[in-house]
Amino acid sequence: MKGLKYECRRVVCGQTGFFDANLSHTNLRRAILTETSFDDANLSHADLRGASYFSINSCKGATFNETIMPDGSIRSDGI
Repeated sequence: MKGLKYECRRVVCGQTGFFDANLSHTNLRRAILTETSFDDANLSHADLRGASYFSINSCKGATFNETIMPDGSIRSDGI
């Protein structure tokens, strides 16, 4: 599904694992991400503005490239 843009509205994730998922360009604004793991996920260009319960500790090995973080900051790691 490379190149597709996803938009999620009113997303609530509880005890969800997005292990090795391609979530590039996904809109997760204001999502509730309780106990959600993004280990090894591709979060390039994803929009997490205002997402609650997001934990960077649940992103081991994740790819960030111009990712908008919950606080509005932009994160790119070694790309």
